[in-house]
Amino acid sequence: MPTPNGADESWAMDFVADALVHGRRIRMLTIIDTWNRECPHIEVDFSLTGVRVARVLEQLRQ
Repeated sequence: MPTPNGADESWAMDFVADALVHGRRIRMLTIIDTWNRECPHIEVDFSLTGVRVARVLEQLRQ
């Protein structure tokens, strides 16, 4: 995979899961700029659907 030459050329995303102290699970969608390692967005909720992920990516694209 080619190395990006500047910001916003290449992003990586992943889901992270954890649990609150009472046991309720939470999910986080983390998006990282692979060039400068900045995090333009983290989406956190109890459930993240594919529609919601697409909406987040569309908002970041604008």
